[in-house]
Amino acid sequence: MLNELIDHPGRYIFSSPRIDLIEERERDLKRMIAASSTAPVLRIIHGGLSRSAPVARQISEAIEEYQDDEHVILLITHEGMMSADLGDLTGWHVKIDEMPLAVVTDKVGAEAGAVYFEQSYDLDPVPGTNSSKLKVWDDAPGTRSVLRDSVVQKLVVLDKRARTTQGVYVDVQDWADLRQRGRKLQWWSAWTPLELRTAESVTIAGASYHHSILAKVTEALYPGQIKIEEVHVPGRTRQPRRIFIHYFTRGHRGSSTFWKDKGRDCLLQVGRSLETVLLGYWSGNEVVTDYFHGRLSGEKVSPKTEGTNNLMHHTSCAYIYSSKALLSDAPLIDLFGLSREDIERAREIEDIAQFVCRGDLRNPDADEDYHIYLYDLYQAQALAEYLTEHGFGTVELVPVEEAGLLDTHRPGRGRPSSEPEDPRGREEREAQKKADAAERQQRRRDRLVEAKKDAGTYRGPGRPPKMPPPEALRP
Repeated sequence: MLNELIDHPGRYIFSSPRIDLIEERERDLKRMIAASSTAPVLRIIHGGLSRSAPVARQISEAIEEYQDDEHVILLITHEGMMSADLGDLTGWHVKIDEMPLAVVTDKVGAEAGAVYFEQSYDLDPVPGTNSSKLKVWDDAPGTRSVLRDSVVQKLVVLDKRARTTQGVYVDVQDWADLRQRGRKLQWWSAWTPLELRTAESVTIAGASYHHSILAKVTEALYPGQIKIEEVHVPGRTRQPRRIFIHYFTRGHRGSSTFWKDKGRDCLLQVGRSLETVLLGYWSGNEVVTDYFHGRLSGEKVSPKTEGTNNLMHHTSCAYIYSSKALLSDAPLIDLFGLSREDIERAREIEDIAQFVCRGDLRNPDADEDYHIYLYDLYQAQALAEYLTEHGFGTVELVPVEEAGLLDTHRPGRGRPSSEPEDPRGREEREAQKKADAAERQQRRRDRLVEAKKDAGTYRGPGRPPKMPPPEALRP
């Protein structure tokens, strides 16, 4: 995608997930421009640069400033793209690197906070619903003030989103309702590609758009209004290679909450096992990285590594990670019809795929064995399916038996959640149970028949023959 920005003059907005990736792309583009016959204007805008104007305003002003330039590239973050007013992108091509975190939801207790909400935001009721869109009062505290305030700083994301064109929606039409005991405030904000509708083109570089929360929420809000054209970008033929996915348990699923409390011993055993492995790079949830810090070999990196090319020299990695549906995801389930499995696939499995593919696995010329360490079998199977589908190599699942966790179950849990939920109805399940019971009985009868045949006491089916009358036995 970077080659297009250099080789084909035009006006481009290139959006990356993080500031460090903008800096990486800036270095790449400057190197490519130096070797090219083109000379585009390269403008970088993000919050890490010391400028007085807010990032959103800088982006809008830059679009207006370069509207008549023949060749210009603006590098911005996903957050900058979603916060700026991009109502007029005539003549601009938008390139989005990786899937943006476009949908934000939460469910919070705000009984005392109702006063803050009432003084900071007006409610614009949505007809036919029990929801309202927030409107920020002119005299409300700014986002930076909210961020610096230890009492309300947990609402900084809500405040940021409330100031964007897509806004924030809440499930209340009168702030007084929040004062009811136990009343929770449910809110959501969704940026969709429709915000870029005036652009000449919009390209998202990502392998799993249709599995993403962005795609599912966009379709729920605007069914059929966005046409997605999937384009497979051909690469060089890959050398054959083997990929080994090591997993520590098939008896339960991990989570941050579990590892902080009842699962600490499981994390201890995983850590002891990984201490014996020569790792290239590794990461996980905060509870994992805090516990493993200084104990594992290899480069400790952020759990969010999508887009980077700085890890391509490594041939092994470990990712002890969980990102499942939370209570704050209630709006995704209640309003947009997503399942907990949809959320887990879009977050946990996608994060795993992104993480493990940052290493030497990206190199199509490499043929060395690649080793990946994950927590559980479910994750390993999902990743194996992904890698096989995308032709990375021959995948083999390897249970780490020496860690002693393979069949360990979480306390107080029944069926391991790594097993897929049974999609059948109750009657169908009951019928299957009866059929299984009948099959077991038939197998038991067959074993009895074989035993009697071996003992010479078997009589065939049907009633035994009648004994002849006594007189028939007389000579």
